Amino acid sequence: MDSSIPDRADLMNMASCQTFTFHRS
Repeated sequence: MDSSIPDRADLMNMASCQTFTFHRS
């Protein structure tokens, strides 16, 4: 994990992934 990468980006990415999976189901 790079310190230069903010946790917000990771959270947003995770949220997008969950939303995508939710819509796919």
